[in-house]
Amino acid sequence: MIAPPPVAVILCAVTPGADFRQAGGVEVAFVNTGTTVLHHVTFDIGYHTIDADIARSVTDAGTFSPGFRIEHHLDAFAGISFLGSATSSCVASEAD
Repeated sequence: MIAPPPVAVILCAVTPGADFRQAGGVEVAFVNTGTTVLHHVTFDIGYHTIDADIARSVTDAGTFSPGFRIEHHLDAFAGISFLGSATSSCVASEAD
């Protein structure tokens, strides 16, 4: 069994687009809880729309030092119907 990545997700919220009818993306805040710098973190995120539950994987790239809060806006869910900010799931699935 593979251990989960050393990432604590603090916030994961779908953001509205300019017209509030479509999503503009997703805001993710996380902390590297490990002891080494990470350069890629992949999040598996679920969102409920009018028609279906949608799952997306999105990778954030950068220099993520241990112990620091990282906040980024990612393009996952941009352009789909916006039904509020709540995600149905949000976990870090991979990190290196």
